[in-house]
Amino acid sequence: MKKQMMMLSAVLLALPTLSKADEPPRGESEIRYEQRKSGHDRDGRRGERRELTPEEREKMNERRLQIMEKTLKELGVTEEQKLQITELQNQMKEQMRAAYLDIEEKKKNLKKMEEESAPQDEIFAAIDEVTDAQAEQMKILARNRIQMERILGKDKFMQFMDKARNKWREHGGRRNGDDSSRGPDREKDKMPPQSPAAP
Repeated sequence: MKKQMMMLSAVLLALPTLSKADEPPRGESEIRYEQRKSGHDRDGRRGERRELTPEEREKMNERRLQIMEKTLKELGVTEEQKLQITELQNQMKEQMRAAYLDIEEKKKNLKKMEEESAPQDEIFAAIDEVTDAQAEQMKILARNRIQMERILGKDKFMQFMDKARNKWREHGGRRNGDDSSRGPDREKDKMPPQSPAAP
């Protein structure tokens, strides 16, 4: 009996190890996903993103416009083109802000429904609302890019985007230079902002 208990204990202790042997090793992206899901960064620190104050946001937007104007001047665009682009960027900034607020509201609604254990079809409908709003935000960026190219022409637009990418890299990519949300297999400069005036 004693021997059987020891064998049973040994088998029970070995089961968790054996069950994990069939699982593929977790990749870097899965680990990052779990960390973000739990609210921890990749160094295990817990923290929330701090929302910019209106003053900080305004200062950042002013800096973006200054960089854009300097870049346009370097490209030798006409005053009329410069005014059209400035107006276009200001419109896009407002549209993106409204789209961002719409997405956040829809996400809050979805979270509330999940917490209240709403029926599956209602949750799926709320998910569709979030993804539709995100798609609309992507369309705003695409329309802005197309209109910029129409104003500048293909060659100057490509030069403008190259300069914008370089400025983006010089300033560390993302807010506070934190580019940690990108995977290790992606370069920092693969996804620059659509334009310097993006919110």
